[in-house]
Amino acid sequence: MQDLAFSGDGLRLLDIRGSHCRLWEPTVLVGQNAEAESKKKIVSVPTTPQETFLEPSDDIVNISSVACHNSGEVFFCGKEDGSVYLYEVKSGLQVRKLFAHAHGVRIVSLDFEVDSHTLSSIDNCGRLMIHTLTRKVPSMVANEVLLDHRADVAVGQVVCGEGLHRILVCSAKSDMLWSIAPDGCVLLETICYEDRKWYRWAKHPSNPDNLILITSNEAHIYEWQTLRKLTGNGGISLEGSILPELSIRSIAPCFNGTVLATTFIDPLRPNSKSKLVLWNTSDFAPGTKAAAPIQDYHHLADQVETLIGTTTTGAWQKERLVFLDDSNWVCTADSPTTNAGQHIRHFFFPADWLSKNVESIIQATKKGTLYL
Repeated sequence: MQDLAFSGDGLRLLDIRGSHCRLWEPTVLVGQNAEAESKKKIVSVPTTPQETFLEPSDDIVNISSVACHNSGEVFFCGKEDGSVYLYEVKSGLQVRKLFAHAHGVRIVSLDFEVDSHTLSSIDNCGRLMIHTLTRKVPSMVANEVLLDHRADVAVGQVVCGEGLHRILVCSAKSDMLWSIAPDGCVLLETICYEDRKWYRWAKHPSNPDNLILITSNEAHIYEWQTLRKLTGNGGISLEGSILPELSIRSIAPCFNGTVLATTFIDPLRPNSKSKLVLWNTSDFAPGTKAAAPIQDYHHLADQVETLIGTTTTGAWQKERLVFLDDSNWVCTADSPTTNAGQHIRHFFFPADWLSKNVESIIQATKKGTLYL
C-alpha cells in the first residue's frame, strides 16, 4: 500500500496500491437517522469494498508509432494492425482513420513533413508510403499517395527534405535518395553496404543543403541533392567518453539548431541506459577533423533514460531540450547561452506506466504537450 486518505467529508476512505485506487464507504460506522432508530429497523450495509477496473478488450489495437502535427491540435498514430489514425490533442480521442497498409503489419515509424503537409509511414515488412493530407473541417483526410515503395529488407529510417523534394530511405543494406514530384518519383542515388554498423541520419540544422550521418564514433557530411560525401574517409572523429561498444541511437537538433543532442546505447544490451552527448553544430562541417562534446552538459550523460525532443514555451519562446531521466522524471534543459548545464524536473511517470521490456513511445510538441 502506498497511501491512505479520507475524503473531504470524512465518509469515504481511499487506498492506493500501485496504479490502482480502491474507494471504501464504511457507512456501517455512520449512525442511523432518527426515523430508523424510532422504528427499530435493522439496516444492512455491505462492508466489502467494490473494485472497478477496465477489462482488456479484444477490439483494442495497440499504438506502435506517433507523429506530431505542427499545429499542436492533432497528432497521428500508427497501430499494430497496419492502420494510421488521426487523434485530437485536447481530448486525446481518436478522430478518424486516415489510411492503412496491409492488414496485420505493424506501423513502426511515422513522420509528418510541414511544408508539403505529407505523412510518411513505414511498416515492419519494409513498405514505405507517403500520403498528402488535406484539411477537411473539423479534421483532415489522406488523399494522394506520392510514393509506395517496398524494400527488400526492413526500412530503418526515412529522412524527408523540406517541401519533400528529396527523401532518403535507409536500411541495413542501402541508402536510397529519391526525388519526389507530382508527376512521379525518381531514384537518384543508391549507396550499398555489405556489413553495415548502427547508423543515424539527420538534416543539418544550420545548412539545409547537407545531411549528417553518424556511425560508430564517426560523423560524415553528405550533400542533399546528390548524396555525395563531402568529408574524407576518416570523417569527423567524435571525441570524449564514448566507449567503442556504444552505438548511435538518436540525433535531435536543439536550441534553434546550434546544438546536436545525441544518444548512444550498447546494442548488445537493448534495455541498457542511454548516454546523452551534446555537440556544437558548427563542428559538423566538411573541413572539420574532430568534434568534442559540450562540457556543460557532461553531468547529464548518464542520467538520461530517453531523449524526447524539444519544446518552445514561455514568454521568450526559448527552445528547451526535453528528456526522461533515470528516475522517470520529465526534465528540460536550457541552451548553453542561458543556463548552461542546468535542468529542471517537472513531473514523473509512475514506474508501472513504463515497461523495461518494451520501448515506450514518448514525444513532445513545440507547445509543450507530451504524448506517452
